[in-house]
Amino acid sequence: MPSEKMQEVLTALQKLDTAAAQAGSPEEQARYHAQRADLLQKIADEATKPEDRAMWLRQLADMLGAAVQSGAFPEGVKRLEALFERVRRNEQDRDLAAHVRFVELTAQYGLSMQAKGADFAKIQSEWLKTLEQYVADYPKGPDAAEAMLQLAIAQEFAGREEEAKRWYGQIVTGFSDSPAAQKAAGAKTRLESVGKVLALQGKSPTGATVDLAKYRGQVVLVQYWASWCEPCKADMATLKELLSKHGRSFAVIGVNLDNSEEAMAAFLKENPLPWSQIFEPGGLESRPAVEMGILTLPTMILVDQEGRVVNRNITAVELEAELKRLTK
Repeated sequence: MPSEKMQEVLTALQKLDTAAAQAGSPEEQARYHAQRADLLQKIADEATKPEDRAMWLRQLADMLGAAVQSGAFPEGVKRLEALFERVRRNEQDRDLAAHVRFVELTAQYGLSMQAKGADFAKIQSEWLKTLEQYVADYPKGPDAAEAMLQLAIAQEFAGREEEAKRWYGQIVTGFSDSPAAQKAAGAKTRLESVGKVLALQGKSPTGATVDLAKYRGQVVLVQYWASWCEPCKADMATLKELLSKHGRSFAVIGVNLDNSEEAMAAFLKENPLPWSQIFEPGGLESRPAVEMGILTLPTMILVDQEGRVVNRNITAVELEAELKRLTK
């Protein structure tokens, strides 16, 4: 049973969270986050077991990080810095210190990006150096895989694909049981997919199985999309035109990455599409997205008549020329 003092603080935390809905102004929200941080610190101080203390301090760090990133509590960065300095001195708290440090660095990055007149290119460059240093300092830390994943994604978007694959590979090898490893493996598969047969299978909204292997003999465009992605919706008009022009030699499979099936259904009701859809819950964290490391939308993959990937990131503008080449 918690001590009497611990129970008092827990009760105060519950009352504070209940009243939080009334915190409308930025000043009120900042006061709420400051008071909540104070209470979480007190609870951690009252904890009698090391694992309980660590749990509450992690919750404190995560709360401060989220509050900073939302813009509601910029002062949270200083509190994260102080918390890190406090826990880093104890060798038994090394994993906790690694987590607090990662949250602190992420919060600092978010705060820098929110600043008026921010130099985004410079901030991004510094952020990558910060992540590399973090991985060097805590190579086996609880957030090392996530730091590596962010490095890999940044390198991929910058066009440095070999460097991206190196980071993705390190995650898969060193953190095989982590969620980041699944994304990394999918992204590496996607980057190395050209010339290889693409295995794609999933459930349609009606419960039927959509299997790319059944489309042999046709050129197939796999469109990963969501109803919130305006460029994806713009591409659909082009895909309809190309379907009517190329007939049975061309097919499209949609992979919807909305967070809810209802969002997809509402869009398709207003905008019927003449091709099959795959949907599984989870959006960008769903199985179809993770298996191919889909990080952003729109993403379209072109597959030839034998099921081999021709282009793993084709645009609607490039599509007609590719179809003429493949179907001549």
